[in-house]
Amino acid sequence: MSALNTPPFLNVYKQDGSGWFDPNPFQPSWENPVAYMQGPDQLSRDNKVLGTVEAEISLAKGLKFRSSAGADITSHRWDYYLDPLRTNYGRQNNGIGQSDNANHMVIQIENLFDYTVKTGEHTISALAGNTLQKYEGRGTYIEGKDFPEDTNVKDIWAANQISTGGTWHGANSKVSFFGRLNYDFGSKYYATFSFRRDGSSKLVNKWGTMPAFSLGYRLSSAPFMQKFTFIDDLKIRGGYGFTGNDYGLSDQAAYALWSYYRRDPTDPLSGPGIYQSSYGNPDLKWETTRQTNLGLDLTMFDGKVLFTFDAYHKQTVDVLLNVQLTSSLPVSSILTNAGEIINKGLEFSLNTVNIDTRELNWTTEFNLSLNKNEVADLKYTPVYYFGSIYSNNEFASRVKVGDPLGTFYGYVSEGVNPETGDIMYKDVNNNGIFDPGDRTVIGYGMPKLTFGFTNNLVYKDFSLNLFFQGSYGNDIFNATRIDLEGMFDSKNQSVTVLDRWTPENPNTDIPRAVGGGNVDNVRNSTRFIEDGSYLRLKSATLSYTVLKNNTKINFVRNLAVYVTAQNLFTFTSYSGFDPEVSAYGNNAVEVGIDYGTYPQSRTFVFGVNVEF
Repeated sequence: MSALNTPPFLNVYKQDGSGWFDPNPFQPSWENPVAYMQGPDQLSRDNKVLGTVEAEISLAKGLKFRSSAGADITSHRWDYYLDPLRTNYGRQNNGIGQSDNANHMVIQIENLFDYTVKTGEHTISALAGNTLQKYEGRGTYIEGKDFPEDTNVKDIWAANQISTGGTWHGANSKVSFFGRLNYDFGSKYYATFSFRRDGSSKLVNKWGTMPAFSLGYRLSSAPFMQKFTFIDDLKIRGGYGFTGNDYGLSDQAAYALWSYYRRDPTDPLSGPGIYQSSYGNPDLKWETTRQTNLGLDLTMFDGKVLFTFDAYHKQTVDVLLNVQLTSSLPVSSILTNAGEIINKGLEFSLNTVNIDTRELNWTTEFNLSLNKNEVADLKYTPVYYFGSIYSNNEFASRVKVGDPLGTFYGYVSEGVNPETGDIMYKDVNNNGIFDPGDRTVIGYGMPKLTFGFTNNLVYKDFSLNLFFQGSYGNDIFNATRIDLEGMFDSKNQSVTVLDRWTPENPNTDIPRAVGGGNVDNVRNSTRFIEDGSYLRLKSATLSYTVLKNNTKINFVRNLAVYVTAQNLFTFTSYSGFDPEVSAYGNNAVEVGIDYGTYPQSRTFVFGVNVEF
């Protein structure tokens, strides 16, 4: 956001030749974005070692045993130094030095028995095994301030004040026992039963049980189907099962934690001391999803058309949520199993061979997903708010029973009052005044459907791949406009504010300039809700095969050159930089919020594929 908010007419450097960066004169605490990039001297180094050992042995006819062990070891070091002169933040602290070191190790061991037996039309396959996973990490962090101005010493030991520092250690483990039994009768009837027993060290109630089963029938084998000669294969299937999740749990989520703080050298009465930093919850258990699936697989016209359909219903119970606590307590929230979410939807895929000749081949792949979700239950807290908007101190998203995830919450804008130049908000609660009770549902960040479409063309030695993707029916909360159209402080503004309300221009949809930090005209409202539907040419690859099954050059068998472009074209009515917004990551409760989201880059790659 700093790159968007900084007025473009400001100098990057002070004009006195000192080489110091020049902050925003209206808000001296706001650094120039160039200062954020070039001001600090920092270096990050990461090393990773991956290794896997695997062995397989045949114990008897149809019975195999496979064992594998793998390790993922990483080390990280980050050093940071901000000199005491060139940046405003550096001058405030007389220089800052930071150092962060961390080591992580993940070890995974898997043992697997696989057995298959066939008797007549009966085929039975069974799989049983277990997985053990262990994670451990350690790290240190230290920060120093108040560096000498007349030297270029960047080491922490040169700081006159160690402002903060500490060490951390984390460890967790998970063990799983699982089995699967498949039965096939004459390639007509199918049955599968699976069972998992997972244990997590993050929980006091460590174990979760996740069974599942599915049934299938090859309908195309029925006698009455033989007259449909264009159908190669038709299979119907259904299943029901459980999956578990402990994602998002800290290693010590079940236990109360206490933190220590050291004495501030400038305040002899400041410590050392201890305080409670989190409440443990010994009742935490696995978040569990119950899923029902129905589907069919259809192949037609000698394999030229493949169609797949799935319908699903997912009920996720014991959803892990941070429940807010009263402000009188030393800890603001506690993690607990406090919710239930229902997802239901349809998925389609269609693959076709459109042209298949000696010189030309054209295939397409199309997929479409429709999903609807609903918050079915919330314990302890009737409503949660997410998507904090810093500039107006409000939340953009609400989670409440009966609403889908990604629900936007705010005021209903009724345009600009031509007499005052201020935004008019709908009096939803009919009490005659503008107050927080007028907030309501103003949009939905989840799309009604998502889709993808791929074309593959091969003509002689040329090939072209085009991949399109998109979504329909989703809203975007364009919070970037709150800063760029707010006119309440000294940030840079969008050109749209040139059409703002003035006594000479009373009929407009842009309110007046107010200044002084007044954010009444930029409350979270329908003013910032936009249609987020889009169609994008996500990638395109053109390649040419120079050599194929070559016999003239001994050491080169195949040679091809290619060019790939990504994010070439986007068709959307969204006014922001990119309709694929992710201001808060992939969090479902904060989906669809654009708050200075960096747009995806358009890239071009040239390459050569050589097969020896």
